[in-house]
Amino acid sequence: MENYLNILNEKISDADMILVGIGEDFGCTEKQIFEKERYCNIFSKISASGEWMLPYAYSQIMRKGIEKQAYLNLAGLIKDKNYFIVSLRTDDVIYGEEYAFDKERIVTPCGGGRKLQCDNNCEDKIFDIPDEIKEKIDIILQEDEKEILNVSIEPLRCPNCGSNLVFNRIDAKKYCEAGYLFMWDKYTKWLQGTLNRKICILELGVGMKYPSVVRWPFEKIAFFNNKAYFFRIHKKLYHLTEELGEKGCAVAQNPIDFLINSFE
Repeated sequence: MENYLNILNEKISDADMILVGIGEDFGCTEKQIFEKERYCNIFSKISASGEWMLPYAYSQIMRKGIEKQAYLNLAGLIKDKNYFIVSLRTDDVIYGEEYAFDKERIVTPCGGGRKLQCDNNCEDKIFDIPDEIKEKIDIILQEDEKEILNVSIEPLRCPNCGSNLVFNRIDAKKYCEAGYLFMWDKYTKWLQGTLNRKICILELGVGMKYPSVVRWPFEKIAFFNNKAYFFRIHKKLYHLTEELGEKGCAVAQNPIDFLINSFE
């Protein structure tokens, strides 16, 4: 493990640009979180108050988990470099102020719990979450061991068609891509600058759920750039293609464990 970290530090230090991909296996899913005994009570109260709020509650819980240290260590690795991060996560942990990631260098194409959209996506618009809604959910999250009575938060309504507002996530009935396309455009323009530059590609927990968004494009970038070096860290799907065998490292480990244990 120490050898992998030394190589990673060396390649990041030497690189002109850093491309980071964070996959669906970089942390718990919403289902896994609310099945944990310590959060079952919260799940019950949120569901009773308004199940539509679960994505925001999930985001808030995840920001306090073990992933926090992994993100801090990742931030330390790339903070002084020209980087861009593509994250498939919908927990929004990466946007935490404590990591000091540049939000103009992050794109989350699967959405998350930070914005709302019309359930029917009638106008291809996204909406901010009102502060009073956040405050009510935060109260429920803080009162883990107490009964919350008469707390009910009805879904907000779309100002255009009157349908429910839901969280702007890929699992919405009609996903509103406007929530991420502006940053995706920035990302594609950033990629144009990687040509003939030394680039270190770091892929963390990227599986096969959305391979056309991160996994396959990252492999293509590494294949065509003779100055690229590829790190793929995944507990199971860590293998590199034969063409990339000499241009990278395949690390068979949970990426969160790697980023935490390597710095101890």
